[in-house]
Amino acid sequence: MEDKKEDLINISDLLNNPNFGKYYVNGFVVGNNLADTFIILQANGMNVAAVNMSVSTAKSMGEALLKFINELEKITQSQFPTIDKFKF
Repeated sequence: MEDKKEDLINISDLLNNPNFGKYYVNGFVVGNNLADTFIILQANGMNVAAVNMSVSTAKSMGEALLKFINELEKITQSQFPTIDKFKF
């Protein structure tokens, strides 16, 4: 979590920009086509967006998210459950 101050300012600007697409998601579906990977973002069981990317980008994103979550768990001394823990 060593973000530069300039990066945080740019992220804040994006998140506060009403013209920038933002989604709250609590589910997802991951798949692939011939050459790429996709993630279908879901909110309360409804598909709200699709994100297509290369497999290399998907792997990099997964590693970055896992690193971020691991650092957050270490800082907060908490373990965050995965959504499969909530499925009935």
